[in-house]
Amino acid sequence: MKTDWTIIIPVFNEAGSLERLLNRIYELPLASRSEVIVADGGSTDHTRDVFLECSRVHPRLYFLEAPRGKGLAIRLAIARAKGRFIAYMDGDLQYLPEDLPKLTSAVEHGADLAVSRRRLVWADDSARRVFSKVFSGVVSDRMLHLGVSDPQSGMKAFRASLLPHLHLTEKHWGLDVQLIKQAQAARARIKEVDIRFLPRDSGSTKTGFVSTSFDLLKTAFRASGQKTAKSRAFSSSRVRRRV
Repeated sequence: MKTDWTIIIPVFNEAGSLERLLNRIYELPLASRSEVIVADGGSTDHTRDVFLECSRVHPRLYFLEAPRGKGLAIRLAIARAKGRFIAYMDGDLQYLPEDLPKLTSAVEHGADLAVSRRRLVWADDSARRVFSKVFSGVVSDRMLHLGVSDPQSGMKAFRASLLPHLHLTEKHWGLDVQLIKQAQAARARIKEVDIRFLPRDSGSTKTGFVSTSFDLLKTAFRASGQKTAKSRAFSSSRVRRRV
């Protein structure tokens, strides 16, 4: 059975949502040609036990132990990916698995990187959401010129053949910004896709407002001053599949 897609689920203490998330992913037609990697950044709850139960039911489901840090967990999972395409999404069910095919379809039909754009289904006036708007409007547009409206959205998909043009180093929340900025420098085709975004119904948020804001700003300042040596034009038609 071929592996077109590697779907990465970074988790930290998501025992309350992981089983439901995986069951819904494996209901998608996409699952028949995918592998799924649960990248656990040091959970202290029963996340691994939930995974083990799910692995008895679902094929090509893998567990990856990673140090603490969402960005690092995703990077380690990417290094093990076997798919021609790679997607990742947060494991808290605020992002709907049913929206994942919108991004995978965009990549399979020509985009090199698909970036989700969250459409809230509830009113959110939290400090986190306010900062997200400020970050997108001021830092993303004016400082980095990313050209996407929601760079921090936690669901993305891209071609594995883009990886030789990237040098991902962020360990925490800045990975999304770094990915977009480096893909942009490689002249990759980037497409935004609208998705739904729900309130969390289990567990607790892993983002501290101050620490996350500081991490994102550090990433932004580093990215704004960098000129990557891998900024030559990227063409997926000229890059062979990564083995």
